Amino acid sequence: MHNAADMPTAHTELDAALQTLDEHKRAWVQTSVQALLARIKECLMPVAQAWAEAAARKKGLAADSPLAGEEWISGPYAVMAYCNAMMQTLSSVEGRRHLEGLPLRELPNGQLAAQVMPNSVWDRLLLSGVRAHVWMEPGVTRANLAQHTATAHNTAATPEGKVALVLAPATPRRLRRWTACTCCSSRTRWRS
Repeated sequence: MHNAADMPTAHTELDAALQTLDEHKRAWVQTSVQALLARIKECLMPVAQAWAEAAARKKGLAADSPLAGEEWISGPYAVMAYCNAMMQTLSSVEGRRHLEGLPLRELPNGQLAAQVMPNSVWDRLLLSGVRAHVWMEPGVTRANLAQHTATAHNTAATPEGKVALVLAPATPRRLRRWTACTCCSSRTRWRS
């Protein structure tokens, strides 16, 4: 956190970081998601132990405490598991196999819902009782579901890179955020 005296420096650093992002936005959007995830995994391994140890230290846990293992599960392991799951999902999207075996159900209002978690034995063991469903937009049915999923992968056009920021006040009394889709110019605003 910067104090008031450091604000000009902080703004200069932020401006420089944003400039770097803007200069590389085209290369970023042209890089496959699989390549980006592989790079994250590659960068994760050298810092995983220091990450888990720092998190345990911040919580006041002794390095040899069994509770320190939780920092491995909630930190490096969680990121690695996410990258592996995304790589598997994206591989199936490329072959248009991402919907095979996906549990689907109709909601009372007629909408279609897909259960996306748990999707592995590890999810069932580590996240016992946790379930996640994706509710499709009204009008999406079992028959046309494939046309409405992974639409960014259904086009040969390369999207234009954009830089989007999520800004929030220091006190989350009334948090307002904007998000911008990097594949199109749509913007969504939500409050929490």
